Amino acid sequence: MAGETDETDDTLVLYQRWHGSLVMTARKIVRDPAVAEELAQESWVRWLGAGEVKNTPGFLRRTVINSAIDWLRSAKSERERIEATSVTADPAPDTEQIVIGRNMIARVDAALAELGPNYRDVFNMRCIDGLTYDEIGRALGVSGPRAHQVFRKAYLAIVDHIADTKPDE
Repeated sequence: MAGETDETDDTLVLYQRWHGSLVMTARKIVRDPAVAEELAQESWVRWLGAGEVKNTPGFLRRTVINSAIDWLRSAKSERERIEATSVTADPAPDTEQIVIGRNMIARVDAALAELGPNYRDVFNMRCIDGLTYDEIGRALGVSGPRAHQVFRKAYLAIVDHIADTKPDE
């Protein structure tokens, strides 16, 4: 029993002495502190399972370097795989997309026309011109919260109108 305690104490002393250096070594390679910490921990686990090692610091350092290089290769492979499978958006819409967009604009216009010009103005000032509610309120002679209420009513009317109409209407 006394021998096991001495081994545990020796392991703890080694850990305290070399852990920071292993993390720094891994961090220089992977440039990510969380990954570096994980790789350093992994090297300790490998050392504990390796049996008798003659040069423990050298084993730990070589293990963390190899693990960091493997991690970089894996990350590069993953990035390349993602880039290879990603779909590049076509900047020019096709005819169907144009028709769908025009149809949606017509449905929004119809919903705004049912509400009246004040609602349409508030909606356009907010969504197209990008004004704040206070700026809209000043332009229309109402408070910012009132401009927000008008916008909300217009927005909900558009949502309801779109939900109630069929795409070909």
